Amino acid sequence: MAFRRMTKLHSSNLMLVVCLGVTLLKLCASNPISTKSPRSFSGRARQLRQHVSALDRRVYLLKRRSSSIDKTDFTTTESKQRARDRQIISSSVEDEIKHRWLIPAVTTIGQLIEDINGSDEFNRKNPYFIRTSYMPPSREVERFEDMKVEGIIPPDLEGLFVWNCPVSNTWPPTHTTTNLCGHGMIHCVRFEKGAAKFASHVARTPTNKIERVAKFNIWGRPGDLRSIPGLLKLVLSKYIYAPLWGIPANQVGGANTNVVHYNNFWYAMEETMTAMKFDIDKESGKMRSLECEGFEYDTWDFPMCAHPKIDRKRNQLVVTGYLPWLPSAIIRYGVYEHGKLKTSFEFNLPGTDAPIIPFMHDMAITDQYSIVVDNSYQFSLPTIEGTGKILEFNPKRNAKFGVLPRLAKSASEIRWFDLGEALVINHIANSWEDPDDPSTIVLHAPVAYEGIDIFGHVGYHGHMTEFRLNLKSGKVSKVQYSSGRSCEFPRIRDSLVGLPTRYAYTVKHDEGYGDIAGLVKWDLVEKKLLSEVEFGPGALGLVGEPQFVPKKGTSGDEDDGYILTNVIEADNTTAVYIYDAKKLTEKPLVKLFPPERLAFGLHGQWLGTS
Repeated sequence: MAFRRMTKLHSSNLMLVVCLGVTLLKLCASNPISTKSPRSFSGRARQLRQHVSALDRRVYLLKRRSSSIDKTDFTTTESKQRARDRQIISSSVEDEIKHRWLIPAVTTIGQLIEDINGSDEFNRKNPYFIRTSYMPPSREVERFEDMKVEGIIPPDLEGLFVWNCPVSNTWPPTHTTTNLCGHGMIHCVRFEKGAAKFASHVARTPTNKIERVAKFNIWGRPGDLRSIPGLLKLVLSKYIYAPLWGIPANQVGGANTNVVHYNNFWYAMEETMTAMKFDIDKESGKMRSLECEGFEYDTWDFPMCAHPKIDRKRNQLVVTGYLPWLPSAIIRYGVYEHGKLKTSFEFNLPGTDAPIIPFMHDMAITDQYSIVVDNSYQFSLPTIEGTGKILEFNPKRNAKFGVLPRLAKSASEIRWFDLGEALVINHIANSWEDPDDPSTIVLHAPVAYEGIDIFGHVGYHGHMTEFRLNLKSGKVSKVQYSSGRSCEFPRIRDSLVGLPTRYAYTVKHDEGYGDIAGLVKWDLVEKKLLSEVEFGPGALGLVGEPQFVPKKGTSGDEDDGYILTNVIEADNTTAVYIYDAKKLTEKPLVKLFPPERLAFGLHGQWLGTS
């Protein structure tokens, strides 16, 4: 396939790396950087010598103890570190040489690119420097630890609340850091017998294992797309560095956006890579990162979008993935059933003008159909001076919905619905076939008419909107019912994905995309706002979406349950808030304070004990 062909690079890449490194050294030397600055070439060379010396000793120690390490022994701190060293650096001489020389080489090249790409003025404005809410946790909580509780945890709340957060290996961040950067830190809260315990785990993707040794962001990040040198770093990391380490290009990433539980396994998801499998010990809270092979071994050599949809009744998982780096966007669609790939094919978007590629973050399903979104929100061209927006709104390109049968076999089965205007749909609440007219698909989502500045979190306002797609006439109608509220991150009762739904929950923000001030409950049938709550003076949402948890042994009302969400309070304390989903009130039922601060989170899932 196209993606696999691109990743089969040969040993001649080593010479290309050397040539690129020399070029970058010359570029850096030509820049007006003070020789007294730690960013100067002499400073870099000194750091390189120190790094190689440290790695020499690390390799020597690994050789001495390689024969006596038990990979499964996690009983002491020392054995933990040994097992991790074995995971990170193989005992083979070939791999030791790779880590001994490749890490310092690519780190130095990466630092030089950042020097060329740097902007002090931009750093002063970067919210990841000036806002403490973006600070990462200081440690992993490797086993369950008690959470401080304010209030009484409902006794019927039993299960795991798991969510994902991007966390940088280095702090403070660089000028290219955004809320999409970093490796995934998986957070887990276990509710049992009226108590709550917390654990966390940084996803050990193949690339993160190397970065944890290097203590530097070697691999390209979305933020690097703002400049041409940054784009060079992305290309180098995905198609040069990764093959040299034997890492497939579809495994380059941080697994930092979402988690899903499917077919008895947990998976961490990110836009640029294949899903990473992990497991959670429900008793101890110990988490382990497993392989990055997607939902079935050797069936998907492609990135996966962060929001697959799961049909629990059929045990099906519907997923898409796309390549934004190619001259033309290539999209892949697939359906897994009982953990086995049932159908898969690739297609191109209609009217895509390379190299501007639409941002396809989410999708939807109904009982019979799947819906993909061709947004007016697109990857933009980087600039030499580093002022590119990464993603920008294209007012000249109409958004489209692509509707296809769930088990479609080819692109010829996709039917495109032009929405008649440019708009942005980042996340979808739900979709279903109208019970009174099965030829009509109903879809609800927050809709915006501008893009997001992912560095400054401004200029984005989502409005709850209903779309109706008539499969007979090919016409589209829409009704906006947001009542002036700017909202995002919609969630429903998980068991109703693809089925008629009445209630949805979103976060709300008053000014732009970044400051999440509270929650909103929506009636999708009556198309109106039902209730809303504020987190309180100075308190902000940690982006984490409102997770619905059904109550046990109730009447079965759709909204009979709880809402869990993550909040940073005015004093910079982080907490998990629990609300009654039926009647949102200003004061949460419970506040849970973890033993370590929560990271700036994204998406998650609830797994009940049943």
